[in-house]
Amino acid sequence: MTGPYGPPHIADAIRRPRLFSLLDQYAHRQNFFITGQAAQGKSTLVASYLKESGKKILWYHLCPDDNDDVKLFDRLASGIRYLSGAGPGDSGEFLPVTTLGAEKGLLRYIEGLTLTFKDLPFPLIMVLDDAECLDESSAGFEMINTLLNTRFYRHKFFILSRTILPFRLPRLKTEHHGFFLKNEDLSFTLDETEAFFQGKYGGKALDIERIHKITDGWAGGLILVSESLRRSGGVSNLPERVSSEAFDYFSREIYKTLSEPIREFLRITAVPDIIDLDMVAHISEPVDGLAVLTGLEKRNLFIQRIEIPGLGSRFKYHNLFRDFLLQDLRRTLPPEEVNALYHKAGRISWEKKDPEAALNYFMKAGAFPDMIRILRIKGADYMIQGKMSGLERWISCLPDQLVRDDPWLIFFLTMTRRIRGGKKNIRDFQRALTLFEEMGDIRGILLALGYLIEAAVFIREPSSVILKWIQKAEGCLEAMPEKERFTWARGLLWQQMGLGYMAGDGNIPKGVSACRNAVLLGTKINNPDLVLHASITMAFGHVQAGDFARARRLLIKIQGMTSEGRHPEFRALKNIVDIDFALKSGRFDDAGALLVKSEQDIEKFGLIFLYPSLVEAGALYRVYTGRFDEAFQMADHLNDFSILEGNDFYKGIAHRVKALSFFKQGQTEAAAREIDHALNALDQLRKGDIHHFLTQQLAGAIYFEAGDSLKAESFLKPSLEYFERISSDLNCAENHLISGLIAWEQKDRPRALGSIRRGLEIACREEYAFFPLVSGKLLVRAVVIAMALEGNFPGESLMPGLNLKEDPSRVMDEMGRILAWIRPGERDRALENLRPLYKHLLPPIRIETLGQFNILCGHKVLDNKIFEGARPLLLLKSIVLHGSRDIPKEILMDDLWPEADTAAGEKNFKINLHRLRKAMEPDVKKEFGYSYIIQKAGLVSLDPALVTLDVEEFLALSMQAAENEKNNKLDRALELYDSAAELYKGDYFAEEPYLEWILRKRDLLRTKYIEVLERKARLHEELDQIPKAVETWQHILDMEPYSETAYQNLMILYADSGQKNKAREVFEECLLVFKNELGIEPDKAIFNIYDKIKSR
Repeated sequence: MTGPYGPPHIADAIRRPRLFSLLDQYAHRQNFFITGQAAQGKSTLVASYLKESGKKILWYHLCPDDNDDVKLFDRLASGIRYLSGAGPGDSGEFLPVTTLGAEKGLLRYIEGLTLTFKDLPFPLIMVLDDAECLDESSAGFEMINTLLNTRFYRHKFFILSRTILPFRLPRLKTEHHGFFLKNEDLSFTLDETEAFFQGKYGGKALDIERIHKITDGWAGGLILVSESLRRSGGVSNLPERVSSEAFDYFSREIYKTLSEPIREFLRITAVPDIIDLDMVAHISEPVDGLAVLTGLEKRNLFIQRIEIPGLGSRFKYHNLFRDFLLQDLRRTLPPEEVNALYHKAGRISWEKKDPEAALNYFMKAGAFPDMIRILRIKGADYMIQGKMSGLERWISCLPDQLVRDDPWLIFFLTMTRRIRGGKKNIRDFQRALTLFEEMGDIRGILLALGYLIEAAVFIREPSSVILKWIQKAEGCLEAMPEKERFTWARGLLWQQMGLGYMAGDGNIPKGVSACRNAVLLGTKINNPDLVLHASITMAFGHVQAGDFARARRLLIKIQGMTSEGRHPEFRALKNIVDIDFALKSGRFDDAGALLVKSEQDIEKFGLIFLYPSLVEAGALYRVYTGRFDEAFQMADHLNDFSILEGNDFYKGIAHRVKALSFFKQGQTEAAAREIDHALNALDQLRKGDIHHFLTQQLAGAIYFEAGDSLKAESFLKPSLEYFERISSDLNCAENHLISGLIAWEQKDRPRALGSIRRGLEIACREEYAFFPLVSGKLLVRAVVIAMALEGNFPGESLMPGLNLKEDPSRVMDEMGRILAWIRPGERDRALENLRPLYKHLLPPIRIETLGQFNILCGHKVLDNKIFEGARPLLLLKSIVLHGSRDIPKEILMDDLWPEADTAAGEKNFKINLHRLRKAMEPDVKKEFGYSYIIQKAGLVSLDPALVTLDVEEFLALSMQAAENEKNNKLDRALELYDSAAELYKGDYFAEEPYLEWILRKRDLLRTKYIEVLERKARLHEELDQIPKAVETWQHILDMEPYSETAYQNLMILYADSGQKNKAREVFEECLLVFKNELGIEPDKAIFNIYDKIKSR
C-alpha cells in the first residue's frame, strides 16, 4: 500500500483489459460490487484498475471487529482524516463522541458518516475488501448498507466479497447506482491465462488449454499451478480440476517444501491480523522475516504488502492461507503454548500503545488479569469515546466473580446499560461507589457519584435521595487532596450535580452554578461534549427560572453545536429544552414543529430516557392549543408509563396535565378533583420539592377560579416562598398576579396592589408574553388594576406581549368593572392612567391623500356614507392640509365656511367635528372621550399615535433619501427614493380639483414628486442602471410632458447606448409637444444636444 489506507501493493499483476473496459463503461455508477470465490483476484483487479485513476483512494480490509459500528466508524473516519492531511491525533470535526450513551448509537454514526462524505472537498474512492466478514444482522453491515444507498454523486464505493451480500441490490439496480462483477466475470479467459504464464519458466511450452480447463479460470488455481510448475516443471501431476476446495492440498504441498524454521515463522505470523515484523521478532525464533514474506509476495502466494510511512512494511495473509496456517499452529502446538503466543502478542500490542488489539489478544489467551488491568486504565477513555459495545464484549468474557469484586468493571458494565438499566443501575453504581471508597480511588468515586445522580434523576427518585448524593459529591470535591486532578471526572460530576439540582431538587441557582463549573472544566481540557451537555443543562435551568434572555442567548450558541449530523442525542435533549422554552413563552407553532423533530430523533436514536419528557411536553402543547381530547390521551400514556416503570411520578404528572386541561376549559370541579390526585402522587416527602410546588401553584389557580380563595391561598403562599428561593421568575410572576387578584376580591387593596405590581414588574423585566396559569381574562384584570391605581406603572411596555387587541371588548369590560369599584375621588386619576391602555386597544387609522382619498381603520376602508355628508370629510381634509397638529379652529372654519359669521361658523364647526369623530370612532367610551381627533384650548389635532398620513411618510422618506445621497450612501438613498415614489399614487386630494385652499399644496407636492423622480433617475445613471434610468425619465414625461430636463437626459442616454434613432425620436417628440401644445420651441440646449448626437 502507499499508506495505511491505500490500495495493496501487487507484484507482477496481469493487466486485464476486458474487465478494465467493463469498469470504464460503468464508471458513472456509484457502487461497484466485485463478488468471487476466495483467491479469485478481486483485490488485484481493483487495485491495478484504480492505480491508473490517479484519484484519492481509501482501502479497508474488513474484519469481524467491523461488525461493531463504533469500531467501523472509527476506522472509516481515521482514513478520511488521513487523506485530509490530519495527524493521527487530530479529532477533526467528523463526529464528536458522546457522553449520553444513546441506545441506538448506530444511527448516530450513520448520520455523521453520511454528512462527512457529503462535506468532503474532494472526490473519494472507498474500497471495502473482505466484506464477507460482515454479518448481515450487525450494526456495521447496516452502516455500510445505508452508505451505499445514499447518493453522493462524486464518491464511489467498491465492495469486494466472496459472497453476494444482502445489500438492497434490486433498488441499486433499478436506480442505476450499482455495477456487478461476479465470479464468472472474474474468471480468467483462455487468452488471459496465456498472458498470465507468458514469459515464465524459460520460454518452456505449456499446455495452456489444459491449465485453463483444470483451473476453470480461478486466479488462485493459476497461482498454485504456477508454483507447482516452478517446483516440478510440468503439469502432468496436476489433478483434473483445481478449485478453492483444493486450496488446503496445494497449501500443504507448497508448505511442506519449506524448512521447519520458516514453517514455524509462518504459523506464528498468522496470529496477528497484520504482520508487524517488530512484533514477530519478539514472539518467534530468529528468521529473516522480511525476506521470507517478500519472497512469498513475489510469488503471489496469498500475501499482501502494506507500506506505512514512518513504520516500514507490514504484511497481511490472504484469509484462506491464514486459516490454513492457524489450523496447523493448533495441530502443532498444545493449547497453552498457543495461548502463550496470543499473550505475547497482547503484551507487545500494549507496549506499542494499541490497547484494543492487546485486549483482543489477551481475550483469546484467556489472560483475564491483563484484560482487567487495561480496562481499569483505558475503560474511561472508551466510555468517553462511546465504545460501549467493546467494553461490554470484553467485560462479558470475564468470570463473574472477577467482575463482582472489581468496582471499575461493575462501573463500566453498568454504563453499557446506562439508558435502560433503571433501578438496577442505582444498585450497581452504589456497589461500585462502595468499593471505590474502600480502595480510596478518587476518580472512581467522582464518576460513580456523577452517574448515581443522573440515574436517580432518570428514574425520578425523590429529591431527598438526589440531594443526598449531591451533598456527598460536594463533600468529595471539597475534600480532594489534589484538586486539579481528574479534570474530566470533576467536570462530569459538576454537570450531573447541575442536572440533579435542577431536575431533581429544583434548586436552579445552584444547578446553573454547577453547570458553569462544568463548562469551565470542559473548556480547559477541550472536551466539547462536556461543554455541550453542561450548556444544555444550564439552558434548561434558565428556562425553568424564566430567565428567557439568557436561555435564548445560550440556545442560539448551542444551535451550531447540534446541527444535523452532529450530536443527535444532544440535539434531541436541546429540542426538549427548546420545546419547554417555546411553551413557556407562548410560541406554540415553534413548539409543535420542535415536537415533531424531537420525536423523530428520540425514536431514531433510541433515546428512551427522553421519551416521558417528550410526552409531557406534547400533552402541554395540546392543552395550550385547545386540543384537550388529545391532551387527555397523552396524559393516559404517561400514566401507562408510570405503571410500566413501577414509579408513580408520571402518574402525578398525568393527573396534573388533566387538571390543567380541565382548568383551561373552565371545568373547575373536575380540575380540583384531578389536582388533588396529583398532589397525593407528587407528595413533597416522596417526590421532592419542585414538582410538588408546581402542582401546588396550579392547585391555587384552580381553587381561585372555583371561588375558594382561602384554599387557593393555602397553596399559593408556600409555593411562592419556594419559587422565590430558587429564583424561578415566571412562577413567581404568576403567583404574585393570582395572589394579588385574590386580595383585590377580598378588598385588601394595599396587598392586592403590592402583589400585582411585583408580578407585572417581573413580567415587564423578563418580557413575558405568556403565562401558563394566568388566563387572559385574569391577566387583563391585573393590568387594568395596576394601571388604574399606579400612575407610574410601566404598563405600556407590557402591552405588546399581552395581545390585548385580540379581544378589546373584554378589556373594555374589565376597565368598566374596575372603574366601578374605584372610589369617586380617585376616578379622574384612574381614567388618565388607563387612557394609554384604552388608546392601545383602538385600531390605527391611516389617511391616504396621494391619489384616491381613503380612510382606513385597521385594514378596512371606511365608507364615505358614514360621515353623513361631504362637510365632515372636508373638515378632515382641512385638518390634514394644515399639518394635522394644533390647528386653530378659526383656520378650519375659514376654509369651510368663509362667508359665515362667527356664531354660524362655530356652530357648523361643532356639528361637523362631531360627525367626523363619530364616524371615525363609532363605539367611543364616554369615560375617555374621542381619541383620534383631539380638541384642546381651541386647537385641533390628529393623535399621531393613532393616525398616520401617507403625505407625511412621503415627505419624510424624501428627506431621508436626500440625506443619504448627500452622505454618498447611494444604494440606501435609491431605496428610499423608490419607497417615496411608490407612495405617490396620484395628485394630492385629486378628487377635489377646484378647492382653492388645496391647490397650492397640491402643486408643491407634485413638484416634490418630480424632484424625487429626477434624483432617482440620476442615481440610476450614476450606478450604471441605464434601463431603470430611462424608465424613470420616461415616467417624468408621463407626469410632466413639458420637462425639458427629461427630454435632454433621455436623448443623452439613448445616444450613449448607441441608440441614435431613439434619441432622434425623443427630440422630434419634444419639438412636436412644444409646438402643438405651447406654440413655442424648447430651449436651445436641446438643439445643441441633438447637434452633438448627429455629429458623432
